[in-house]
Amino acid sequence: MGLTEDTIKEDDNMIENKEEIKKDTQVEEKKEHKKEITKHKKVETKEKKNTNKSSKTKKQEKNATPDWLVITLSSALVVAVVIVLYFLFLKVNPEQTQDSVATLVNGVPIYESQVLSRMKLIQALNNPTIDRNTTLAIMTDEMLLYQEAQKEGYKTTTQEVDQYVTDLIKQNDLDENSFEKELNAAGINSNELKALYERTLTINKLINKSITSVALVSEKEIQDFYDSNKADLTIPARVQVKHILIANTKTNITAEDVKAMIKEDKSNFCDLVTEYSDDTESVSYCGEYNFSRQDPIVEEFINASFEMKPGEIRIINTIFGQHILYKIADMPEGTPSLEELRQEIESYLTNQKMASMYKEFLNSLREKAIIEEYTNETSPVLNESLTGNVINTPTKQVVKTEESTKLSLAQCLTETGAKLYTVYWCPHCEAQIKDFGEYASQLDVVECDPEGENPQVEACQEQRVTTFPTWIINGKKYEGTQSLEKLAEYSGCSN
Repeated sequence: MGLTEDTIKEDDNMIENKEEIKKDTQVEEKKEHKKEITKHKKVETKEKKNTNKSSKTKKQEKNATPDWLVITLSSALVVAVVIVLYFLFLKVNPEQTQDSVATLVNGVPIYESQVLSRMKLIQALNNPTIDRNTTLAIMTDEMLLYQEAQKEGYKTTTQEVDQYVTDLIKQNDLDENSFEKELNAAGINSNELKALYERTLTINKLINKSITSVALVSEKEIQDFYDSNKADLTIPARVQVKHILIANTKTNITAEDVKAMIKEDKSNFCDLVTEYSDDTESVSYCGEYNFSRQDPIVEEFINASFEMKPGEIRIINTIFGQHILYKIADMPEGTPSLEELRQEIESYLTNQKMASMYKEFLNSLREKAIIEEYTNETSPVLNESLTGNVINTPTKQVVKTEESTKLSLAQCLTETGAKLYTVYWCPHCEAQIKDFGEYASQLDVVECDPEGENPQVEACQEQRVTTFPTWIINGKKYEGTQSLEKLAEYSGCSN
């Protein structure tokens, strides 16, 4: 999903960052690096198609460790299509919920029902502790991004959305009928889904152009990171093994029977893995694993792997069944070279750079935005609410941003009778007006030069204005350029 909700995050702890790179390196440290990457991609694809093991630890996911190797197992499964619907605004029963405006983002409403529905979905699938205000902040950011994407001219066609949904169905091993049933069960129709993905794809285009395509990492940055963290990237001693699992439920053949089939040169070991191993996750890469003593491996398996000599074959028992264990090699403790770590370091630094750019980009959008948050239990309805309820209008809280401050100050100055006296040829006058940006039109500006546009020479003479610019606020004269803070102070307008 590009850069959406939950799509770019910053790591605050450098030690954790180093550990992540170290873990990635450990996974990569196979006999043939390219082959290993391909193998793990196959395993990840397989896992996505079947189930999402939502409570797996990050370490387990990075090492693609199968269930039989993991000491603590999880049985919590989430249907893949539900993950796909993560960002959907689910419907709320109008008989149970009064639908009101939670926030206006540059005049566009986000409804309370949408906030509550999103919050419940995030709680169920990703973060059970997320609250309403955090959810609203996420949705506000999304609205700002979508508005900016539209402003920049990014569009998503109906054909693009249809293709995205088609790909989505295929990726989740569904057909159109079953996919429609999943949507109906969630209270969403296909039109709502397509409207959501139109927004998502449009935002992605903005992010890809503004951030992803320009977040480049130099060779010097990679080298500097490696040099600075080299001492912390040491990989502990590891072993490389292959195995064939004969599960406890299998009765027609024993581990001894399969071991007897292994040729002296081990050339048929992979064939036997394919035919007999019950560890389906490792079959595609010949039952191979490498790991250290610190990895979450069942005790009997890890002890035997480190005790055995390279080339040795041994049968061991674990809670998962019998394992025909074939020791390939010992890999001593050491620090990978820069070339071995280059891909992981570049990826990490790129993600860090994108996270920083994304944060700055969002902050810039928020500074320019007019965001109105409604804090009462009931809020105004614009035109017609999602549920059709008529709600009383509460007091609103305007979230202070640079642009909203300029607007509110300009309006307040005019409402209190403040006037700005200028002449068209005065650079300081022009600078004072520019301080208010696009909201300068809200000011009451008096032109004092008879050759200027709409001159009011008599008004300037009446007030005895001789210095430009000059403000007259609440009957007092303030000569020269004034800061916005001073203008708010002089006028009594809230800043």
